[in-house]
Amino acid sequence: MGIIRVYADTSIIGGVFDEEFKVPTRKFFDQVKSGQFALVTSAIVQDEIALAPTEVRNFFDEVLRFSGVVEVSEHALQLRDAYVHSRVVSVKYSDDALHVAVPSQVVLSL
Repeated sequence: MGIIRVYADTSIIGGVFDEEFKVPTRKFFDQVKSGQFALVTSAIVQDEIALAPTEVRNFFDEVLRFSGVVEVSEHALQLRDAYVHSRVVSVKYSDDALHVAVPSQVVLSL
């Protein structure tokens, strides 16, 4: 079996600087750096990180060196819309629904 690909959204990146999540999040990124996981993030995360504090933006720049970045596909947008339409999430949280939908396009591209 190949390396497991893991999607990281903005909260995972920022978790490195959150006291509650710092230790397990840093351990996760150490595992990514050592090749235990293949990290995938998205253009959505890039947009959200642009608004984050400097330390988070700088860490994300480091993360980009060992991760793949996927664009948002039409499939992911349709899946997000289906989540909202089905009231799995409200319109207010449609960006979160998109974070859930994006990894499905990664799986489809295998």
